Amino acid sequence: MKRIAIIPARSGSKGLKNKNIIDVCGKPLMAYTIEAACKSNLFDRIIVSTDSIEYGRLAQKYGAEVMYRGEKISNDKATTFMVIEDLLSRINCKINYFVLLQPTSPLRTEKHIQEAVDLFERQMDKYDFLVSVKEAEHGSVLVKPIKGDGSLKYFDTDFSNYRRQDYKEYSPNGAIFIGKPDQYLQKKHFFGEKSLAYIMNEFSVLTYAFKERHIREAVQEGMLDETFHCTEKGNELYSMVRLEDIAELNWQAGMERLQIIAADGAANYMRPFLNALDEDEFEQFITYHMATCERMDLMGASGHTVDILCKLREE
Repeated sequence: MKRIAIIPARSGSKGLKNKNIIDVCGKPLMAYTIEAACKSNLFDRIIVSTDSIEYGRLAQKYGAEVMYRGEKISNDKATTFMVIEDLLSRINCKINYFVLLQPTSPLRTEKHIQEAVDLFERQMDKYDFLVSVKEAEHGSVLVKPIKGDGSLKYFDTDFSNYRRQDYKEYSPNGAIFIGKPDQYLQKKHFFGEKSLAYIMNEFSVLTYAFKERHIREAVQEGMLDETFHCTEKGNELYSMVRLEDIAELNWQAGMERLQIIAADGAANYMRPFLNALDEDEFEQFITYHMATCERMDLMGASGHTVDILCKLREE
């Protein structure tokens, strides 16, 4: 499988001057993206597309190669498609797909890239694109324009019956885009029914490793790798897994997810406080939990999940 990473880094940002190389904890912003791409060990080439000699030197310092843009695609009217089209026309090699990594997502790690690539490659006979997403903070039913006269004409929903869990929606977070070259050049964007969602979740072993202070032995005994991912030894009664591990097990078993629910949510972190609540307060907590137990951004912090599955239909 031949893959390249594309990192677009124009120097002429009008919102925040030189945002792509602004110092963040001692390193230029785009360095985090270049380093994550390098550490993933996935790419034949990691290419920074830029119009700046300074940016180019920094990109090379952190391990990327550089392609300098022409003037026509170096202004604020140049689109992402124009930049990718230019780069694909100049790489002089055939690739299976490319991964677009924007430098304004420094918290995206090599683990995220590896997970997204693995997810895409397992289903690339069905999909042409992948886009990383997160659960939207507000459903689209809550986001409407306001008329010039200040009226809420477009807010025509009966919000007294609004329940957030009934409007589970997602939005791109800008961290990872994957595309097959020919299909992208034809479609000119990454979205649609042939695009696969990669839901980015964070998971850490908060309770056992840190709250209960087993972090040293967990690392020394190889229970956690360098990314704090639990390593399964096969003889444990319990295993702490990430959502992507659960998804992999489902896929191996030929199962498709209908719904996943956080069984206990935040309760594991605050048992003494919950035990001290009176009946009315506890009822309010249960109401809160029922309202949030399907939020993907909180799912990974739950001690237990309920995964509702069905068998995949045979084609």
